[in-house]
Amino acid sequence: MPVEPQTSNPVYKGTSVWKVTISDTNGRVVYKDDASEMVGSLRVYWGWDDQDRVWVYNSDDGSIWRWEVTGGEWRKIQSSRADGIPPHVLPGSGKREP
Repeated sequence: MPVEPQTSNPVYKGTSVWKVTISDTNGRVVYKDDASEMVGSLRVYWGWDDQDRVWVYNSDDGSIWRWEVTGGEWRKIQSSRADGIPPHVLPGSGKREP
């Protein structure tokens, strides 16, 4: 998950943000969260679940997001712990993801 300058959101324009980037098995980028507001100097925790969804916990504001593919398109969905975030994604799980 790279940290790159925000280019599409005027509020964060030029700010370095975490951008969820998903590639296929050939390394071709199939999704990038260009609208990300997750400030790159702050900590995020992320990981995949057994249903091929990406989860992100943003330590800045405690928000939880997931990305899942539906009909061949990746969607970003605001989530909560009740939605099934894997424990290994949350801080304090013993596994840290940069």
